Amino acid sequence: MTITKIRVIRPKDRTSPVLAYANVEIDGSVTLRDMRLLRSAEEGGTPWLKMPTKQSRSGVYRDIYNPINNEARQAMTAAVIDCLQKAIDEDKNEAEVTLEAEAAEPVFSGFHIHRFPENRQMKAFASCLVDESIALNRIAIVLDADTKALRLTMPNHNIAKTGAFASYYRLTPEAYQKLYTQVMEEYSNVPEDGGDAA
Repeated sequence: MTITKIRVIRPKDRTSPVLAYANVEIDGSVTLRDMRLLRSAEEGGTPWLKMPTKQSRSGVYRDIYNPINNEARQAMTAAVIDCLQKAIDEDKNEAEVTLEAEAAEPVFSGFHIHRFPENRQMKAFASCLVDESIALNRIAIVLDADTKALRLTMPNHNIAKTGAFASYYRLTPEAYQKLYTQVMEEYSNVPEDGGDAA
């Protein structure tokens, strides 16, 4: 996993438990958005990075994306803290840092397909790993009503209840095409029992 860019926005209320909202770009092609850097519960403790979650219909909160190991989590947290420090040092509400790391092509693996009944427009949810470090969840495989072609829709949220929506993660067109090809390949591999693909 190569972190290539970080962006933070500080809340106006400097006493807020949220120190900053953060986006982290990986491999120059996958941007993880809407993280929160939270104050430590202990005085002088290290802040921690909270990933976005979404409530399922059953009421359970599930991660939209998350680091799957401590190394990835620590690298992301350190990068966000460094970017926040830049904003503080410059007395600004936001900051962006582009790292001089060589961007690598993302590697998608570990696919899981959760299928829905055939008569639904949403055909399945997919999840996968990026660089064996970050899990991307709740990627919807949707049948486009106009073109009758399948497409991928990334999870999104309503921006401050305005009716406008923003994705929790974004991919460059090249990364999207690579992910699309791999997800469709996994989706077309129907298990013998007709259930979910691992």
